[in-house]
Amino acid sequence: GKKTLTAIDVNFTYRKKAFDGKRSTIKQNLFPSASGDGAWKAQPILCGIPLMKMDYLILDLAPDYSYTVVGVPDRKYVWIMSRAMTMPAEQLAALKEKKKKKHHYDLEAFINV
Repeated sequence: GKKTLTAIDVNFTYRKKAFDGKRSTIKQNLFPSASGDGAWKAQPILCGIPLMKMDYLILDLAPDYSYTVVGVPDRKYVWIMSRAMTMPAEQLAALKEKKKKKHHYDLEAFINV
Protein backbone atom coordinates (compact mmCIF):
# COMPACT_ATOMS: atom_id res chain seq x y z
CA GLY A 1 0.00 0.00 0.00
CA LYS A 2 0.83 3.67 -0.13
CA LYS A 3 3.10 4.92 2.64
CA THR A 4 1.46 7.61 4.79
CA LEU A 5 3.76 10.37 6.01
CA THR A 6 3.16 12.28 9.18
CA ALA A 7 2.64 16.02 9.34
CA ILE A 8 5.57 18.28 10.07
CA ASP A 9 4.83 21.05 12.57
CA VAL A 10 6.08 24.43 11.32
CA ASN A 11 6.26 27.84 12.94
CA PHE A 12 6.59 30.25 10.02
CA THR A 13 8.02 33.48 11.42
CA TYR A 14 8.17 36.72 9.46
CA ARG A 15 8.20 40.48 9.93
CA LYS A 16 5.17 42.44 8.74
CA LYS A 17 5.79 44.83 5.81
CA ALA A 18 9.49 45.53 6.59
CA PHE A 19 12.65 43.99 8.04
CA ASP A 20 12.09 45.99 11.22
CA GLY A 21 8.33 45.38 11.25
CA LYS A 22 6.39 43.54 13.92
CA ARG A 23 7.42 39.90 14.19
CA SER A 24 4.57 37.43 13.56
CA THR A 25 4.29 33.65 13.49
CA ILE A 26 1.84 31.40 11.69
CA LYS A 27 1.63 27.80 12.84
CA GLN A 28 1.01 25.24 10.14
CA ASN A 29 1.22 21.55 9.37
CA LEU A 30 3.07 20.43 6.26
CA PHE A 31 2.23 17.07 4.72
CA PRO A 32 4.99 15.67 2.47
CA SER A 33 4.00 13.81 -0.66
CA ALA A 34 4.46 10.05 -0.36
CA SER A 35 5.75 10.04 -3.94
CA GLY A 36 8.61 12.41 -3.11
CA ASP A 37 7.73 14.70 -6.04
CA GLY A 38 7.67 17.90 -3.95
CA ALA A 39 3.88 18.31 -4.13
CA TRP A 40 3.15 18.82 -0.43
CA LYS A 41 0.06 20.11 1.35
CA ALA A 42 0.14 23.00 3.82
CA GLN A 43 -2.48 23.49 6.52
CA PRO A 44 -2.38 26.82 8.39
CA ILE A 45 -3.59 26.79 11.99
CA LEU A 46 -5.35 29.93 13.23
CA CYS A 47 -6.47 30.27 16.85
CA GLY A 48 -5.76 26.55 17.30
CA ILE A 49 -8.09 25.57 14.44
CA PRO A 50 -6.57 23.70 11.45
CA LEU A 51 -7.81 25.22 8.18
CA MET A 52 -8.15 23.48 4.82
CA LYS A 53 -5.07 21.92 3.24
CA MET A 54 -3.56 23.85 0.33
CA ASP A 55 -1.15 22.82 -2.41
CA TYR A 56 2.46 23.65 -1.53
CA LEU A 57 5.04 22.84 -4.18
CA ILE A 58 8.70 22.50 -3.24
CA LEU A 59 10.28 23.84 -6.45
CA ASP A 60 13.88 24.11 -5.30
CA LEU A 61 15.92 23.27 -2.22
CA ALA A 62 19.59 23.96 -1.52
CA PRO A 63 21.61 20.84 -0.73
CA ASP A 64 22.57 22.44 2.61
CA TYR A 65 18.99 23.66 3.25
CA SER A 66 20.15 27.31 3.19
CA TYR A 67 17.19 28.23 0.94
CA THR A 68 14.04 26.78 -0.51
CA VAL A 69 11.65 27.90 -3.22
CA VAL A 70 7.94 27.17 -2.79
CA GLY A 71 5.13 27.84 -5.22
CA VAL A 72 1.50 27.01 -5.94
CA PRO A 73 0.14 25.12 -8.97
CA ASP A 74 -1.60 28.12 -10.59
CA ARG A 75 1.73 30.04 -10.45
CA LYS A 76 0.15 33.10 -8.77
CA TYR A 77 2.56 32.92 -5.85
CA VAL A 78 6.17 31.89 -5.35
CA TRP A 79 8.35 32.34 -2.29
CA ILE A 80 12.13 32.26 -2.22
CA MET A 81 13.04 31.73 1.43
CA SER A 82 16.49 31.86 2.95
CA ARG A 83 17.68 30.88 6.41
CA ALA A 84 19.91 33.96 6.36
CA MET A 85 18.54 37.53 6.48
CA THR A 86 20.11 38.22 3.08
CA MET A 87 20.84 36.20 -0.02
CA PRO A 88 23.62 37.07 -2.48
CA ALA A 89 22.12 39.07 -5.37
CA GLU A 90 23.57 36.66 -7.96
CA GLN A 91 21.99 33.68 -6.24
CA LEU A 92 18.59 35.38 -5.99
CA ALA A 93 18.76 36.43 -9.65
CA ALA A 94 19.62 32.86 -10.71
CA LEU A 95 16.72 31.41 -8.68
CA LYS A 96 14.28 33.94 -10.12
CA GLU A 97 15.47 33.22 -13.66
CA LYS A 98 15.04 29.48 -13.06
CA LYS A 99 11.48 30.05 -11.82
CA LYS A 100 10.66 31.99 -14.99
CA LYS A 101 12.27 29.56 -17.45
CA LYS A 102 11.73 26.15 -15.85
CA HIS A 103 8.50 26.69 -13.91
CA HIS A 104 6.95 29.53 -15.96
CA TYR A 105 6.28 31.92 -13.08
CA ASP A 106 5.59 35.56 -13.94
CA LEU A 107 7.84 37.55 -11.61
CA GLU A 108 6.89 41.07 -12.76
CA ALA A 109 5.31 41.78 -9.39
CA PHE A 110 8.00 39.96 -7.36
CA ILE A 111 8.73 41.75 -4.09
CA ASN A 112 11.92 41.29 -2.08
CA VAL A 113 11.22 41.37 1.65
